[in-house]
Amino acid sequence: MKKKIVYLFLICAPAFIKGQVVSSSCSAHDSVLEKYNKDADRLAIRRVIRINSTYKDSVRINKIISSDYRDALIAVYNATALPATDTITRLLNIHTYNPGLNSLIIMADSNLAWMTNLRYNILPTQDYEIDRMMKVYFLKKVFYSGLLQPSMVVFRSDTNSNLAPLARKLKNSVGVNAAEAEFLYGDGNDITDSINTKYTELVYSYGWQECPTGCEQRRYWKFRVFSDCSVEYMGSYGRPLEACLFLSVHENEIFFDNVKIYPHPTKSKLFVECGILKSKTSLTITDKNGKTVQSLTSLKPKQELDLILLSKGIYYLTLKDHSGQKIFKIDKR
Repeated sequence: MKKKIVYLFLICAPAFIKGQVVSSSCSAHDSVLEKYNKDADRLAIRRVIRINSTYKDSVRINKIISSDYRDALIAVYNATALPATDTITRLLNIHTYNPGLNSLIIMADSNLAWMTNLRYNILPTQDYEIDRMMKVYFLKKVFYSGLLQPSMVVFRSDTNSNLAPLARKLKNSVGVNAAEAEFLYGDGNDITDSINTKYTELVYSYGWQECPTGCEQRRYWKFRVFSDCSVEYMGSYGRPLEACLFLSVHENEIFFDNVKIYPHPTKSKLFVECGILKSKTSLTITDKNGKTVQSLTSLKPKQELDLILLSKGIYYLTLKDHSGQKIFKIDKR
């Protein structure tokens, strides 16, 4: 009950006067820095694409730009004098949405020598491009499926990279039918930016209601971060938050944010990776009319689903445990 009272206070309390600048810091504990590394790298990738920088075609992320973004994100996190900061960083835990930074999916002819070697974990694969890719970008094979032709192999790295250019290059390789970097379909919470010579502007957004197909409701919070790490709160706008949204925020929703579902789209097999399950989690797939087409009462940390009998179209995959649920959009081709 105590937490509920606090949440309601955050909604009903008078807004902090916008336009006021508060002192902050761009330094934080390693655990906090790690919390925003992916956000900074995603914002850096988006920026080089937006300004048409040569880095847009580089698998390596521009760490100078990424570092600037991380400083700005940490400054907002540390600006605890602003009530809005606590709402977006600790209560709603808002982070960036796309692009993916760590997974690469390749569909290729299983008769290729390097695909055969990957299937049987024979490394190096004896293919120059594949072996170089794995070595340079620290990619490891984490999954192989040879049930259908072409076969699928999933690579993953603990190092953040702009994998979209690498996927585009691999698509031109002999025997490769498709290659794509990890990408989350649907909609979700996000952080966007704009930069000028005086400050970095960050806009945090929280969406709800039918988010798998584009959140119908959304709230925004705008901040400006200056070179000395001071922060100016520019106010919030959009749909007002409702008390029920805060009462549904649970620790396990952070776990659902780490779920990996691939490939996108899929023709037959779908794979769901959840890491460590803290509690019993169920899975349900429904069609656009809400009819359940597949369900599991208990999900494995690495779950394989066979969707080959489903008709082409959009489906919704729901993960649910004792504390909450999250819905993902599935495109069956």
